[in-house]
Amino acid sequence: MSNQAPLTGKAHKQQSAMRLDYSAGITVNAPVARVWALMTDAAGFVRWNSTVKSIEGTIAAGAWLEGMADAGYIPDAVDYDVLHTLFESGDAAMIMTG
Repeated sequence: MSNQAPLTGKAHKQQSAMRLDYSAGITVNAPVARVWALMTDAAGFVRWNSTVKSIEGTIAAGAWLEGMADAGYIPDAVDYDVLHTLFESGDAAMIMTG
């Protein structure tokens, strides 16, 4: 199953016998600082992301990893390379770096 969503900005559903994926994609023509500001504004996600109903908390580089490690879901030693591997395999929804 391809993880590449059409670049329409709308949620795209793909389903197979044992898997269900939702994804969205768009080409952005904006300065990186502006995109990063939008991507790290958790409360603002609902204004532009049709797949999000709400987000609580703060989005910051490494915060997700720390939270997942604190909760015991991943070992403390997980770094960018490990997260990238999880993302490429479909086991992590996104990667945000700064």
